[in-house]
Amino acid sequence: MAIRKFDCSRDSSSVNCGNMPPSSQPSDANAKAAITTYLDRIEKDLKAGHATEHTHRAALSALLDALIPGTTATNEPKRGKFGAPDYLITRGEGAIAFTLGYAEAKDVGVSLDDIEKTEQLQRYRDALPNLLLTDYLNFRWYVKGDKRDAQTTLGNWDGKKLNRNKDGLTKLRSVLDGFATQAPLKIGTASDLAHRMARLTALIREVTLSVLLKNEASQTLKDLLNSFRETMLPGLTNEDFADMYAQTLAYGLFAARVQHSRNPGNDLFIRQDAARNIPKTNPLLQKLFYTLTGPELDEEPYVTFVDDLAALLNHADIVQVLAEFGTQVREEDPIFYFYENFLAQYNPRLREQRGVYYTPTPVVDYIVRSVDVLLKRDFGLSDGLGDTERTIVTTSDSDGQPQQFSAPRLLITDPATGTGTFLYQIIRLLRGRYAAGENAGQWPAFVREHLIHSLYGFELMMAPYAIAHLKLSMELGGLDLPDATAEEQEERQALSVHLKDKDRLNVYLTNTLDDPQNEIQQLSGPFRAISDEAQAAGKIKADYPIMVVLGNPPYSGHSANKKEWIDDLLKGIRRDIEGKEMKGRRIEGNYYEVDGQPLGERNPKWLQDDYVKFIRWAQWRVEQTGAGIVAFITPHGYLDNPTFRGMRQSLSRTFDDIYVLDLHGNANKKEKAPDGGKDENVFDIRTGVAIGLFVRKPGESGPRNGKIHRADLWGDQDSKYKWLAQQDVMTGNYTELKPSKPMYLWADQDETLKEEYEQGWSLPAISPLNVMGFQSHRDDFAIAFDREEIERRIDVLRGDESDDVVMDKFGISNNRDWKVDTARKALKANKAWKKKIISVAYRPFDTRWSLYGSETMDYPRRELEDNVGGQENLCLGVGRQGSAIAENEWQLVTVSDSPMDANMYRRGGVNVFPLYLYPPPSEGLGLHAFDFPVDASGRTPNLSKAFVAALSKGIGLQFAPDGKTGGDAGKYTPEDVFHYIYTVLHSPSYRTRYADFLRSDFPRIPLPDTAERFRALAALGKELAGLHLLKTAPRLGGFPKAGDNVVAKGYPKFTPPEANERVGKVMISPQQWFTDVPPEVWAFRVGGYQVAEKWLKDRRGRVLSFEDVQHYQKTLGALLKTLNIMVAIDEAAQDFWNPTSIYSLNMRLSKDIRLEQKDIETMMKIEDSDPNSSIIRFTVDCYDRVKLITGDDLYASKWFYISNPSIDGKTPMKAILDGESFALTLALDKLENAIGLIGTKYA
Repeated sequence: MAIRKFDCSRDSSSVNCGNMPPSSQPSDANAKAAITTYLDRIEKDLKAGHATEHTHRAALSALLDALIPGTTATNEPKRGKFGAPDYLITRGEGAIAFTLGYAEAKDVGVSLDDIEKTEQLQRYRDALPNLLLTDYLNFRWYVKGDKRDAQTTLGNWDGKKLNRNKDGLTKLRSVLDGFATQAPLKIGTASDLAHRMARLTALIREVTLSVLLKNEASQTLKDLLNSFRETMLPGLTNEDFADMYAQTLAYGLFAARVQHSRNPGNDLFIRQDAARNIPKTNPLLQKLFYTLTGPELDEEPYVTFVDDLAALLNHADIVQVLAEFGTQVREEDPIFYFYENFLAQYNPRLREQRGVYYTPTPVVDYIVRSVDVLLKRDFGLSDGLGDTERTIVTTSDSDGQPQQFSAPRLLITDPATGTGTFLYQIIRLLRGRYAAGENAGQWPAFVREHLIHSLYGFELMMAPYAIAHLKLSMELGGLDLPDATAEEQEERQALSVHLKDKDRLNVYLTNTLDDPQNEIQQLSGPFRAISDEAQAAGKIKADYPIMVVLGNPPYSGHSANKKEWIDDLLKGIRRDIEGKEMKGRRIEGNYYEVDGQPLGERNPKWLQDDYVKFIRWAQWRVEQTGAGIVAFITPHGYLDNPTFRGMRQSLSRTFDDIYVLDLHGNANKKEKAPDGGKDENVFDIRTGVAIGLFVRKPGESGPRNGKIHRADLWGDQDSKYKWLAQQDVMTGNYTELKPSKPMYLWADQDETLKEEYEQGWSLPAISPLNVMGFQSHRDDFAIAFDREEIERRIDVLRGDESDDVVMDKFGISNNRDWKVDTARKALKANKAWKKKIISVAYRPFDTRWSLYGSETMDYPRRELEDNVGGQENLCLGVGRQGSAIAENEWQLVTVSDSPMDANMYRRGGVNVFPLYLYPPPSEGLGLHAFDFPVDASGRTPNLSKAFVAALSKGIGLQFAPDGKTGGDAGKYTPEDVFHYIYTVLHSPSYRTRYADFLRSDFPRIPLPDTAERFRALAALGKELAGLHLLKTAPRLGGFPKAGDNVVAKGYPKFTPPEANERVGKVMISPQQWFTDVPPEVWAFRVGGYQVAEKWLKDRRGRVLSFEDVQHYQKTLGALLKTLNIMVAIDEAAQDFWNPTSIYSLNMRLSKDIRLEQKDIETMMKIEDSDPNSSIIRFTVDCYDRVKLITGDDLYASKWFYISNPSIDGKTPMKAILDGESFALTLALDKLENAIGLIGTKYA
């Protein structure tokens, strides 16, 4: 049977275009009779007293059929039950039937104004371009979501009779005439098409989810869901499946429509023909579509929306849409932007949840070009990415027997291909190379015989997978090229490749991180294509010698890829055939170890980020091949974060050369360019990113000693794009780094300064027991501003209300680590529960209240419960990674006498170092064996014996572990140590001098050189601690105006000092403020928080009590005195860690002089008649080195003086013994011995 073809642009009267010929309109008499009959039926049913909205549906169907002849108004309760509109109004029959519009009916008397505000109707208005809303008496009409003026009321039911509106007939005919003659939308732009598709797809998703949740899904839908669960997505939820299914239908239809437009003679596009229009280069999608869009779809409640999608695509000017793609491709990826526009309408949150971020073309170009040049330079592939050589691959079959096959020498894989951007750019690069070299005629053969067999992509999400296939097939077909001129048309034709049916594109639907040796269950029936796809992908991952792995893997700190195989790979675990860990048979690449030892991280969760897993997978894959390149753009945290030190060491042992281009742009850290200018991300995200190029050259197997090359790119987004578009790895200004233990940082560092810094003691080495702060994970319940509020909450928990009522009242829920019923039982059984309510350090200078323990918290930290909560103690709170808080100056230190919250600092991460421990130690917590006896109060200092020994030796004092010196000036206490450390960490010059090192690990504390300096600095630390605990803090600032004391919305605000004034005001509202606040006090920061602002901001909407006002004034006073003390600290330490001090000078020189030990010994053997000559040469050399390092003649001269035996007749040793050289007395033993030997020989 011939199918008539319709063109709405030429035949606007066609029923297929939605326009009804005027002759088919009903006569006035017939229309009036139909409405009278309709209202009689409505009134009769209403008077019966049992009417619902369903009662009148048959009457409404008859009315619509009568007033809009040639149409069918279908009411299927099954479809309405699952979220579809009540009526589908169609015109025509069979394959050429199309949807005219929809009607949604509510019960008589329901407010249509209220219905308009519902989410359901808003979805309908967004997605359905022609919609009626009625309560059977009132009718409203919407076109593309907009309500038309044409509305009508047929009458009003007063509860007894129906009062009919005389004008109702005329107005209703006007409404329905407009509805009936509403032409289908003509879609002429890609953006408009994406938006309309998204809205219909959202309805398909909602209805699909509804049938699943109500357990009324068809067997076909259930089989499809189970097929995905059994093969690649075992944790697939109903919600995710509904989303995947809806998007698959949408993009499958779109792909079919594109292919349909390329076949001459095709006109009408309907979903029943979609499967045969999907290219055979994507066998999975084609086979799925034969089932998904076949006759069985007619029974699904969302079928009309699928048909609407097909009709939308049929009416779209697809030639114009594709022409847009051709004009855009030179600058950007048009298909992705189409998908991005789609997601913006379909589900704006989905993009962020799934990391759907388009990799900008300049970034992709830089990576692709860099891989190309590295293949030429390091692998001898003269054609780079266009290599055509083949190799023989040997693998094993299922029985373990060897088998061989021929494969391209160069296999390239994007393991998280998304919409295929990287593969797209490779094709684009090579196509341009063929066209520019006047070899366009060879391009089709190269593609068919080589290129499509070299490019592979793996993708887990169905929609991007379908889009990748579509995009690559369009590109190979030349549809991305412009054709505005005859010359462009000729080029497009020459470079157009039409793949044959057997030539599939090697983009696979699979989970890259699954065990490649997993045995995939073979499915039967219509969905066998899914298991076939998974099996083929597994073979490629396991057996194919992939040489290049590139792409933009997903970033997710809360990875959903929790697979045993990839977790084992991260941890270097090898398992036997039964899945048991093989002890002593660990594999290379353990990210959880460094230098053969465990990382010792309490919570190394960042190693579970998806991008880390993809790097590890790529590293493994290249190792299996023997040589190759990994090229990724990922977050840049792995370059210098302490948690990644094992990863860095592992990578450097796998690859010969590693090039990292840090693109910065970390908004979380508020990064700025070195010149103070703006620094922006190349993506529209907050996390800074870096490009990593990892090269393992052909050669011997086994560990490598990788060279690390680093470059940095700063600036705004446009300037970064311009630079990336013009450069590659060979032209970038890379500097070789020398990473060293224990951090193996891939960052620029001053090595001499680093050596100086590392002579200090790390805090964990000083104070062995330390732990992250507590985490309640329900702060709004577990933490309160006052004790009374906590008591009220706990009273409710101990009460008789049900768990559900309690959870609803407080907005709390169960999780893995805390259950409300368990907590309630424990509280009810503990009659002394009020004793557990204590104050806690919540934020800097902000003390709150909590019932401290597992009854309210996920992680109260047993170490803090035992040693701090309710005990007399001092705690040092230090952040490990200074770079995390995005501040130029390190400031991650505070003091507390109570447990600290883990989020004490901005972006979290405080580690608590208690000064005292209260035995017996908690079992299983790794507490160190006590180095000092327990004193009379039942405590022992949390200080290591090794540190105390080194400190005592250095300052010549005796340690009193019980804190009692008996007035003996020759002793010092644990509190003295604590206060000394607190002082060091508040020194501005210490923070500045060691800023680079403080960014990436716990601070290191230099040992004092004298008892006097130790005493002076400890005294300043004691004063600081007293201020910060608000025990000795003076009040600063007045509070002059009476009022309601409420911190208003939008406050606090700081009013700067007026002219000739030094202090300003902190406003809590327009009516009230604190006076006499210096700007530097207002600006003072701790842990990334602006203290004076943060404390008030957290109390917005609250009334400040008398105690609150005094607390805030004390905080201001403490901050002002802190500023003064910090100046005093640097004055007291001016010749200690000051950059120009002799102490620091010597620390920097020690490495250089030590390197000259051989030279000194050689000089001693010189047979010279003048004993002073060799010494003079030695001292002159020292002079030159000192001046080179310091640029200062004064220090050089002093060094020369104390080293030259001819001045005042003193030998170097004599100068040392006379105490004339602070520098030399602090020199290392080797240097002192060397000078001593010289002095002895020539004295």
